[in-house]
Amino acid sequence: MATDAGIRTVLMTSGLRPVARAYPKLPGNPVGVIIWDKPSAFPGNLSEIPRKIKRVLTRKPYASLKDLCKQHNLHYATCDKSDANNLKQCLKAWNAELVITSGCAIIPMEALDEVPLGAINVHPSPLPNWKGANPLFWQLAAHEEKMGVTVHELTKAVDCGDILGQRTINRPDGLSHAEVAQLLEGEIGAPLLGQCISEMEQRLTRDENGLRLDRSTHQTQTQSTTHYARSVKPQDMESQVPLQSSHPGIVWNLLRYLGKAPADWIGIQGWHRKVAWAAVSHHYDNTIAMNTTDHPSSQPNWRIEQGLLRIRLVHPQGSIRLAPARLAKLYRLFG
Repeated sequence: MATDAGIRTVLMTSGLRPVARAYPKLPGNPVGVIIWDKPSAFPGNLSEIPRKIKRVLTRKPYASLKDLCKQHNLHYATCDKSDANNLKQCLKAWNAELVITSGCAIIPMEALDEVPLGAINVHPSPLPNWKGANPLFWQLAAHEEKMGVTVHELTKAVDCGDILGQRTINRPDGLSHAEVAQLLEGEIGAPLLGQCISEMEQRLTRDENGLRLDRSTHQTQTQSTTHYARSVKPQDMESQVPLQSSHPGIVWNLLRYLGKAPADWIGIQGWHRKVAWAAVSHHYDNTIAMNTTDHPSSQPNWRIEQGLLRIRLVHPQGSIRLAPARLAKLYRLFG
């Protein structure tokens, strides 16, 4: 069985994500955090000062990943995602027994050669569906009734490893990207990850030959019924999620998730394109079936009304109001 110290885990991520915030208190023996990204994305030392000031003013526990590691006496490192050998040496120096990944670039499997238990990933979708880099967006775009989180083994094939644990919830509506991520990765994913680590420790054997893990309870993934959850740029929104065939519920969720409305997607014209717009309120009948058979494509379902400080998207089944992003919080508070 595992020793009292527990499995020595190392977290690999791209920033101060929900799983990273929970990492120091996870079961096992958290050792350190690695930012696995391109060097231009690494936080600089100068950025720590304003972040620490903001932390004090907002009363948040951590200014950055580096600050989190310092407070919990954990190792901290940045590794260029093009340098697998550097990552391998870092994991070896920290004596990592299990790598946890959450929201970071794809990891070359050769970098994990000397990590006894390999790696597990926290993926914010109910695998095997919605494999890929942007599962939150595509679950909302598909108006899935259920969204979820899966902890699975890391393999060369992206998001295809055996499943250690999974949980689902009813789709949350009208949340920002940060709110959806906190709900799925933080409030649901982090406890699930902790449970999976605890179960691994119960099935772990340590002896003179090293570590051996009983994987008999892991579940092989079945065939996915959805497409790959690729990243979508604002300029590609119309080709990926055509506005005129989208129900108001989908448009509302995507606008709230994206934060700023893609101008080309919703058809913003004139000087309004120079302003960042955010969805602040909606009115539609969510009980109506989500199809457009009553509204042929020759007669657009959506039309746009542009005012001085507001934009209104009008649909036969309802409407969505947008306001300048800088004033969005005031609009939501006072209407």
